[in-house]
Amino acid sequence: MFVLLDKIVLKLMRTAGVKSNLKIRRGPMKGVKWSTMVPDSRYLLGIYESDLTEKIISAVTDGKRLVDIGANAGYFSLVASKYGHKELSHIAAEPFPANVQLIQEHLKINNISNVVIEASAIADKNGEVEFSNTDNLAANTYKSESSIHKENLIKLNAIDLNTLSEKYDLKDNCFMKIDVEGAEFDVLQGGKAYLEKFHPEIVLATHDCHVKGVKEKCLNFLMDLGYSCQPIIDEKPIPGQEDFLCSFAN
Repeated sequence: MFVLLDKIVLKLMRTAGVKSNLKIRRGPMKGVKWSTMVPDSRYLLGIYESDLTEKIISAVTDGKRLVDIGANAGYFSLVASKYGHKELSHIAAEPFPANVQLIQEHLKINNISNVVIEASAIADKNGEVEFSNTDNLAANTYKSESSIHKENLIKLNAIDLNTLSEKYDLKDNCFMKIDVEGAEFDVLQGGKAYLEKFHPEIVLATHDCHVKGVKEKCLNFLMDLGYSCQPIIDEKPIPGQEDFLCSFAN
């Protein structure tokens, strides 16, 4: 009942345009400050993707750096900052300007200094990509196959994963989360050299809802590199979204 009341209050605040920061109510991120302007109320309620959250906590407490590709508002980067080794910097890669502003705000209000923002799309090339520009900050994509990639497009910077790995000296001490709204196969292709050499553990969010067949292409690509992928059972609100934990098996 309290969760329902919280959801109603948060919805009313956003509808009224009330910009504020509240502390997350419960769960492993309890007490962390979070913007009420983030549309998904599960963050502030402390119930957002608990299975994935626990996997990231386990990885960073074991000394891994989080590489958060498709960081959205920065929740998992904040998880890594809170539970990881303080001398390690974590990477929040996010191209969409409104989301970058939210990440910057979350880092500032929580006095976080060990998360670095890479304001770029991670793709299969370096340059520019054309992004959809909808009000759904969790769903914008540069994949032209997606039904939301239609009008009001904006050009954003893009780099490939191999370039990202060189820029931040990523090696075998990384735990990688890839959640890029249908562009996940591009990310893997653009990071083949890095993946072949260092074999980071990967949480892969696949989006057949944006690009049909992308899940199968990603899993086959990783299997050819020696990875084994197991489903993560976090409830997804939209059909065609599936998460996998992918570990190097050879």
